[in-house]
Amino acid sequence: MGADLRRQHGPATRRPRALGTWIAPATEALGLSQEEVPVDDLLTLTAVIARRVDCPMAPVSAFLVGLAVGRGADPQEAMKKLTGLAQDFT
Repeated sequence: MGADLRRQHGPATRRPRALGTWIAPATEALGLSQEEVPVDDLLTLTAVIARRVDCPMAPVSAFLVGLAVGRGADPQEAMKKLTGLAQDFT
């Protein structure tokens, strides 16, 4: 997905100002590495959901992806599925 998602749906938004100062301590607190976090793809996913579904559903959807990944789903595939679902949402 990655670049394909961003190409299909456009860039998410500008990168948040706090990104550089937040990701390092947040990933460390959770025992993750920064390389495991597909920030651009998550921003694209949440931007599409916020525009096509409803703003409050963007963080909920990111949580759903994380939950699915925790249960063994491929992160890129999970984000692709929800982005497609949001594109068709009416």
